[in-house]
Amino acid sequence: MKAERILLALADVATAETVAGQLAAAGYPVVCARDAADALDLARANPPALVLLDQQLADTGSVALLQHFKADPRLSGAFVVLQRSPGTSGHTAQSLQADACIHAFSTRIGLDDLVASWLQLRRTAATLQELIAHQHPPQLEAEHAIILERIALGAPLTDVLTELARVVERQCPGTLCAILQTDHDRAQLRMGAAPSLPPSFARAVDGMPIGPDTGSCGTAAHERRTVVATDIASDPRWRNGRQLALEHGLRACTSLPMFDDDGRVLGTLALYSRTPNQPTARAVDLLESCAHIAGIAIARQRVEDSRRAGASLLHTARTIVDLGYWSCDLQTGHMVWSADACRLFGVAAQALDGSAKAFLASVHPEDRDRVRQATSRAIDGRQPVETEYRICRPDGVERVMFSRCDVVRADDGTTLRVAGVVMDVTVARRTASALSESEQRYQSLFSQNPDAVYSLDLDGNFLSVNPAFTRLTGYSEQEIRELGARPLVSATSTPLTDAQFSRAAGGQAVTYEAECIAKDGRRFQAMVTNVPIVVDGRIVGVYGIAKDITERKRAEEHLRATRERMQMASQMARLGGWEISVRGDRVSWSDEVCAIFELPPGTLPSKGDGLRRYAPEYRARAHALFMACARDGTPFDEELQIVAAHGRRVWVRSIGQAVRDESGAVVRVQGVLQDITSRKVDEQKIQHLAFYDPLTGLPNRQLLLDRLQQALTSHARSGRCGALLFIDMDNFKALNDTLGHAKGDQQLIEVARRLGSLIRNNDTVARLGGDEFVVMLEGLDGSLAKAAIQAKSIAETLLAALGLSYQLDSFNHHGSASIGVTLFHDTGDSTHELLKRADMAMYQAKAAGRNTVCFFDPNMQAAVNARVALEADLREGLQHQHFQLFYQPQVDRSGRTTGVEALLRWNHPRRGLIYPDAFIALAEETRLILPLGQWVLETACRQLATWSSVPARAGLDISVNVSARQFHHRGFVQQVIDTLERSGANPARLKLELTESLLLTDVDEVVEKMTTLKARGVGFSLDDFGTGYSSLSYLKRLPLDELKIDRSFVNDVLTDANDAVIVRSIVALGQSLGLTVLAEGVETEGQRDFLTRHDCHAHQGYLFSRPIPVDQFETWFARQALAA
Repeated sequence: MKAERILLALADVATAETVAGQLAAAGYPVVCARDAADALDLARANPPALVLLDQQLADTGSVALLQHFKADPRLSGAFVVLQRSPGTSGHTAQSLQADACIHAFSTRIGLDDLVASWLQLRRTAATLQELIAHQHPPQLEAEHAIILERIALGAPLTDVLTELARVVERQCPGTLCAILQTDHDRAQLRMGAAPSLPPSFARAVDGMPIGPDTGSCGTAAHERRTVVATDIASDPRWRNGRQLALEHGLRACTSLPMFDDDGRVLGTLALYSRTPNQPTARAVDLLESCAHIAGIAIARQRVEDSRRAGASLLHTARTIVDLGYWSCDLQTGHMVWSADACRLFGVAAQALDGSAKAFLASVHPEDRDRVRQATSRAIDGRQPVETEYRICRPDGVERVMFSRCDVVRADDGTTLRVAGVVMDVTVARRTASALSESEQRYQSLFSQNPDAVYSLDLDGNFLSVNPAFTRLTGYSEQEIRELGARPLVSATSTPLTDAQFSRAAGGQAVTYEAECIAKDGRRFQAMVTNVPIVVDGRIVGVYGIAKDITERKRAEEHLRATRERMQMASQMARLGGWEISVRGDRVSWSDEVCAIFELPPGTLPSKGDGLRRYAPEYRARAHALFMACARDGTPFDEELQIVAAHGRRVWVRSIGQAVRDESGAVVRVQGVLQDITSRKVDEQKIQHLAFYDPLTGLPNRQLLLDRLQQALTSHARSGRCGALLFIDMDNFKALNDTLGHAKGDQQLIEVARRLGSLIRNNDTVARLGGDEFVVMLEGLDGSLAKAAIQAKSIAETLLAALGLSYQLDSFNHHGSASIGVTLFHDTGDSTHELLKRADMAMYQAKAAGRNTVCFFDPNMQAAVNARVALEADLREGLQHQHFQLFYQPQVDRSGRTTGVEALLRWNHPRRGLIYPDAFIALAEETRLILPLGQWVLETACRQLATWSSVPARAGLDISVNVSARQFHHRGFVQQVIDTLERSGANPARLKLELTESLLLTDVDEVVEKMTTLKARGVGFSLDDFGTGYSSLSYLKRLPLDELKIDRSFVNDVLTDANDAVIVRSIVALGQSLGLTVLAEGVETEGQRDFLTRHDCHAHQGYLFSRPIPVDQFETWFARQALAA
């Protein structure tokens, strides 16, 4: 390598000089170019092997330079590394790599990374091409070449393994390939690539332990041999992972271990199948070769990881190591050492001798002359000199030191002293040694490969062979070099090998089989793979791998002969067979056929006897099959029924084929008969389980939907109507809970019996699950009105039958049902839509009191759709802040505004302003009231904080309505406290309005929460007082501040004596309890006067103001303040 020329074309002169110095010191011939044109001249004069290029130079001409390199065959083999600028985008880098023949990118030019990467690439590409896998069919040639190239160019290991797995899957259709690697401790297998395995299965087996009975892969890695599981369902090695594999449809698995050159397991290559099977010899050979390539890729990656780790350690050491300084006076011989230099040499500064002699004494005896010579060169050559040497420290430790020294001269040129720096490079040298050893281990793959590996020049002369080659052929390496390739190939295979060698020499990867001749005359079959050897862009030879497949070929030939004998035996055997002449005058069958027909062994059939034994409905088909075969030789394979001698029907598989004479005419038909009754029974059971309810025997949902779809089609043609009756047993859950599921099952079976006994033959009863049944009525009147009458009549009959008592063992149970009905005609409705409508109608029957029949109402559907749409809009409104608070003033008896009530409005983007009564109930049902109520609380508190900074509005209270669900939420109290703290609002200005519905559940909890917030200063008002659940005993316990008289009482207080009495009573009650009383809905002066006369403290209503947005309220409040 050191004879190969290196060209530097770097924009930074200082960097170029530094790099050139480092490379030259390492023994590489280096030339530096001033610019792109100079670089091209230098390259053409003497083509380089490596080019180091700066992107800043590329901006001024190096792209054109590289295009010259790409176009010139003498230069295209150079390995080009581009030092990329920090801001270069990935797209720009890809363009340069595609257009200008750039092999690698670097953000830093350094001797370690640059030269190591270059040398590693060259060695990897050469070795991997020699180690290409064997026994591939020709169609794998291009794929092998691509994978080898990607490995050689350092493609990510995951990409290489994935592509290799896809190669296996393409060559073995219907299979799924997985490649796993051992972890660091070689105790587990980690997933490397599995492009087609179900992701959940791949994740589950990632990290599987290596050991016995851990599936095919874990066992193969443990036993270090190929493991074949032809049927996972029965293979004992899969007992720990069998269920997982079967759930993912995996039935067979073949796994091969992969090894490194030290015999350590690197991982496994597995081939899965969805059906039980035995892998073919070709498949095993393919897996072996692909496992070999995968092992090479994994080994290379681990070598590369080791190299990078070592390089990183070396770089870190050079970065953080302390440099020691020393200086030696040439006149006195006295040396001055820095503290770091003393530390590196292991001596204390106070104990330092200080003489050059003492320094040399610390140097290893074998290196002292080198140190003296380096110092002399520095003095004589007037330039810095670098040297490495070993030292022996006082503690007995030997270290390797690197020193750079230079002379210090006076103005007249007189040499005064030598000065330099020193650093400990022991770790770096050990790391470099480890890297070298790693590279040698990787190269040993060639010599230790179990297959014959060789290389040829373009004339067919051997350049190198590995030991396996000499063992296979019996020739020594020297004999092979002198003999050449042709004597090793038989005359029959010579044309083929010559042609394939020419293809490989032309740049193609080829795989073929050839007959070879060993030194002792022994002939053997070999699977040969040839790939071109490319150096600097030129094909200089051919690599080859040859595997002895003689035994495999013998096994294949034996298998072929066995199959032919088996086929012949099958054709000639009389076991379970029959034979009929074309004229029908000769009929014969075996004893096994007699057994199927339940006849005594040896019974001789008469003419037409076999045909008569077929069941009547199959007789014509059997006759037609025989006649077609006898007429023109059409073979048949049919499943039919026969009637045995004792009347038992037997399913048989009848296979027949024609037998021809020398002229090609059909003379007889022969075949076999197989009893498949058990299989047909099993199929019927499976069919029944798939489409029928196992408890009641009724059709299930799947079969119902299938029949409903057929009914929709037939009714659309006939114009008649049908109906779906959705039946749900009332209070069935209570029966299950009290008497147990066994009694519940008895009732369901009886319900199924009653329904089945009452419907017509063309109708269907199905069980959907639980206590839900569906009856489908077909062929009703074409008029919807008349069909509805017919359906209602049948539904009422069923309802009456289901309402009769049920004798459940010793318990007499009285039940009932709710039935929902929907009709279908030719409306184009889907099966699922019809079933949903019937379900909705059933729930309407439940809501109507149960034990009744309800028809589906389109208005009900519209209401449901509207509710669903409103819920979706409500969620969207919360997400996008479509809500707004309006404020309605609250005034005292003097007319002064004391506060406001915050009222929610929804600014719907399509429907405009929506009032709370249109959506609050839905918000309660869907629990959206919790985030909605929190938003109202936060908005009101922020408004309080804003008003507190304005003196005129600082005294205003805000009342906020709180729903029962929101109040009972376990975090409600803390939410109020946190909201007040975040907003900075005064708690004394916040009033929470509660409704009497809160008192219906857990009054103690209500009192506790109110008391906690009351202690913080929050006020409480009881809203709509008198309209709900009012209890004086509870009322006196609540820490209230205010009662609000509902607007329904205020509205008619002047005209309804009862309302007037109620209002006066509420005012009196409030006064007696020390509570403020506020009247809602005050709209007239008369109402206000009445309330004022009876000492009502405060009023709220349209008489003063409608609820208005905050900006309008502030304007209104300002006007009121001026008027006052």
